[in-house]
Amino acid sequence: MAFQNPESGDAFKSFVFSMVFDGALQRTPARRRQALNQLAASLNSQGTDYGTLAAEGVGVCRIRLALLAMVWGNPGPVLPWTELPESSSQRANADERLRQSLAALDENIRIDLFNIVRFPKSNITQCGRIIEALRDRYFAGTNFSDVITGMSGTRAQWITRHFREGPIHRE
Repeated sequence: MAFQNPESGDAFKSFVFSMVFDGALQRTPARRRQALNQLAASLNSQGTDYGTLAAEGVGVCRIRLALLAMVWGNPGPVLPWTELPESSSQRANADERLRQSLAALDENIRIDLFNIVRFPKSNITQCGRIIEALRDRYFAGTNFSDVITGMSGTRAQWITRHFREGPIHRE
């Protein structure tokens, strides 16, 4: 996995591995396969479940497709960077709008996003890219060693939270 901005040490690899390990422990292989099959079925049937299923996190790293769409694309991301409110009552509505935006993407883009997350190698690679993008956005100028060890790991916890729930607007 290549860094956008290379740095020395194994902190980045350790962080990505922790996300892979966490994702693998959260869902059994059978449950991950079932989630992928449901998402594929929603693509094939043009069902309305695509946004809901994509929000749960897909693949070995449990990547939220909306977050992937905010960092992946050529020449640029396919969705604009959208931060969700920290308050859970406000976040539900904002998350619903984000899922609707994801579901409204062109079918080929939705299929590309699905194919990226369904294979473990590309899932892990994109997990690393998302983590790096989150670090660059919220903790610019900080290397991953400091993200993990500095401030008692608070930065790492924030990045993990953004990865699992967001991105979230820090109030």
